[in-house]
Amino acid sequence: MQRLRTEQGSAKCAAEGSRLATESFIEAAAETILRHGADNLDLLMRSSAVYARTILEFIAEDAGRPLDDYHTTLLACVTCGTRSAFYQIGDGIILVREHDAAAWSPIFRPQNDEDRTFTYFLPLPEAFDIAEVALVDRPITHVAITSDGLQDIILHPETLAVRSQLLDRLAGALAAMAEPGDAELVSSGLHTVLDSNAFRSFTADDTSLLAVQLTAPV
Repeated sequence: MQRLRTEQGSAKCAAEGSRLATESFIEAAAETILRHGADNLDLLMRSSAVYARTILEFIAEDAGRPLDDYHTTLLACVTCGTRSAFYQIGDGIILVREHDAAAWSPIFRPQNDEDRTFTYFLPLPEAFDIAEVALVDRPITHVAITSDGLQDIILHPETLAVRSQLLDRLAGALAAMAEPGDAELVSSGLHTVLDSNAFRSFTADDTSLLAVQLTAPV
């Protein structure tokens, strides 16, 4: 089984690989839901990841590049009312906050070794053997997905205890939005925090964070 170093920017087309994988996964998942519904979320997540991998293979071949140039992790969530599905290949964290609960909880343990030297990527031959899928059949109100640069800031690497201060503040900011467009202000404020010298002193790696506030089930 291959494991690859997580050095920042180690893949020549990592940014393009990440973008293509994300867009392709969303495209495939949306098309499946429109055509067939969301009864089988496990199959939906796995087939969408296969489609994303296929797109990377096509782009790499068309560009005359090795597939390794497009190495990217893949973390995804599809939620339908009180049912949600999560998918992960590689490091980074997916966290959720359940309805009527204040605490955040991680869905998977990040996929790397103890020293955070290695992780796994979607273009690897064994990617789909490594992939993890989790189905949650209860209502959740928030989902947060982070890149590996925030792992040790938000999640204790051994106990998986969540250090939730940043996520709690972000959830509070989302709840205080008067209009949907205010999310741009929240995003701008989040970017300022994550790009600050204080945060950069903890990690030189990517510090991406996507947070979604879901409509509470009736």
